[in-house]
Amino acid sequence: MAERTRPARFPRGVADTTGGRAFLRDQAGTLLALDLTSGRILWRTTRPMRPLLAPNARVVAIRVAAQHTLELLTLDASDGRELGVSKPLVLPEWMNVSLEDSAEFKIGVEAEDGMVVLRWDAHARYRGGAAPGAKVLEAARRDGWGEARVDADTLEIKGLVEDSGEAPEPLAQETLSSASPDVLERQDLHNRSFQLLARSTRGVVQMLVRAVDSATGQIIWETVIGETVSRRPKPLRP
Repeated sequence: MAERTRPARFPRGVADTTGGRAFLRDQAGTLLALDLTSGRILWRTTRPMRPLLAPNARVVAIRVAAQHTLELLTLDASDGRELGVSKPLVLPEWMNVSLEDSAEFKIGVEAEDGMVVLRWDAHARYRGGAAPGAKVLEAARRDGWGEARVDADTLEIKGLVEDSGEAPEPLAQETLSSASPDVLERQDLHNRSFQLLARSTRGVVQMLVRAVDSATGQIIWETVIGETVSRRPKPLRP
């Protein structure tokens, strides 16, 4: 059996096989390419999607195509052009499908002998108001997982396994935690620590990526990858 390998992790994304570029999501969920030497943003997509792998000169990503439906796609790593799209992967209606990992739905990916192995783990619980009885809680409880084997070149779905209950093994953690309170995520790569930060200034929340020399702690570059305007609560009427 071929050995499965995990992608080179990066905060909210992945790095390519050379460590020269990273592909990650901003606050809006759109995918952008980042030059890891200079911190320059190379390109950005218009639709939300999540990068899974970055083999050779391509990016394999996933997006929500419709309710309860995912599709994989490949992008040109140099300019973000869409190269191909898989057939829709329709999941059970009770699954709260999302590109953001949560207690309800998580995505994991590995590479194996020219295949993208996509895994998901889903849970649903009672979300009503008043405290229900045990029978209602049990009726609302759902657990399920699945695995799709997709050809990395053609995006043809070669194998699909779905089952109820708990996943046979937990999905891998995406990034490392940080002791610094302003660092949301971090990942070490090629003697550098890449950090994801959120900074709020005058009602504007910026998401930044920072590159730090692991040996000296010196900041090499810092790039703003997105901004949102924080909404202040309306004043109460007198």
